[in-house]
Order: sequence, then C-alpha cells, then structure tokens
Amino acid sequence: MSREMNKLIFKLVKYDLIAGFIFVLIVSLLINLKVALIFLLGLMISLLNTIASGLILEYSLSNNKKTLLAFSYIIRIATIIIIALPFLNNLIQLMAYLIGYLSHFIFIVFYSIRTGKGSD
Repeated sequence: MSREMNKLIFKLVKYDLIAGFIFVLIVSLLINLKVALIFLLGLMISLLNTIASGLILEYSLSNNKKTLLAFSYIIRIATIIIIALPFLNNLIQLMAYLIGYLSHFIFIVFYSIRTGKGSD
C-alpha cells in the first residue's frame, strides 16, 4: 500500500476512535451502554469497510482484476447488512448502528475540511 494511503488510513482511524469514544461516552450517559456500543460497532464496521475498499481498489487497479472489485462490493454490502440483522427488531439499536456507520463519513468530511485536501 502506498505511503499516502497509509497516512490517510492512520488519520481516519485516529479521528474515528477519538470522535467515536466521545460519542460513546455521551450516548452511554444519555441512553445506555448497549446502544453506545452498537453505535461504536457501526462506526468500526464503516472504518473497516473503507480500509478494505482502499486496499481492494489499489490491488485491483494495479493487477487489472476488475471482477475482484465488483465482487468485493457485493461481499462488503452483504456483510454490512448481515451485521445489522440482529438490530432489526429494535429501532433504537438499528438507528444507533446506522448513525454509527454514517458518522464515519461525517468524520471524513471534517478531516478533509480540516486538512483542506478534499479529493485531490
């Protein structure tokens, strides 16, 4: 993996962990710890999905394996859905998972605004 990609992943992990633990603390105080941990699970799944996407994209493009890229999208989406299945019967837990998952993308926006890089 390229040096710049490693640096970006390290920064994303740092932002997600710091902001995630702050949100977990707030949610655990306002609602309960279980919901807070489900939020954190959604955040970590999103982070792992982004890292896997970067790794697979870089590998697929450098080795001309475009079918691997398409197959990986299906596998990653299915994994996200399978992990969300236990929360379908409880709307608060499902929302915590989805908000955790989506918050990763909000942290990416904050990171790109803060660094001023965007998608160079």
